[in-house]
Amino acid sequence: MKRELNKKIRKLCESAGTAAAAEKYDELAQQMSEEYDARIRAGMSELDAYRAVLRDVDKIQELLNSLPETDEDRERNSRQLSYKWLSKNLGRISGCMWIASVIVYFLFSFTFGGWEVSWLIFLWTVIGQIVLGMVKKYNRVRGISLKKVMKGGLSGILWIGTTILYFLFSIVVGYWHLTWLIFPFASILQIMLNALLGD
Repeated sequence: MKRELNKKIRKLCESAGTAAAAEKYDELAQQMSEEYDARIRAGMSELDAYRAVLRDVDKIQELLNSLPETDEDRERNSRQLSYKWLSKNLGRISGCMWIASVIVYFLFSFTFGGWEVSWLIFLWTVIGQIVLGMVKKYNRVRGISLKKVMKGGLSGILWIGTTILYFLFSIVVGYWHLTWLIFPFASILQIMLNALLGD
């Protein structure tokens, strides 16, 4: 029960969204732990002691919310709100991309034929997903460099793009015995990309 109590206090401190509230965690945890132990010594059950200590949750919340908010706190809270909004909308865009891909795949294939090539649209959608993932990662992970995000994303795009070109040229031109050479060429591009963006 004491572990649950500490979790509850930590959650309260984090939900206040200020550095001052976060710093109050140790003090509050110690104080609540002492109150909990005192109630156990007085003969209360663990559950009753837990409930009794948590009766003051509203007062604790009020105290934490009244602590001063710094510019850094405001910036962090604003960033978190922006990320939540971005994350929600990127999820919607991602879902729409896959639905649109299926619609375009069937419309194109039924209208113009070319079923052997039209499935490649799903690989293009994967490239779109990689780009969305790059945007999400850059906005989620604080302190991550743009170079690092780009390196991972561009590497994925390079290999998906290479696969698209391989199948496209091979199906259209028919030189399967030569088109595989695109993969060693892509490996050279990957080495150049690593050198350019760093390891």
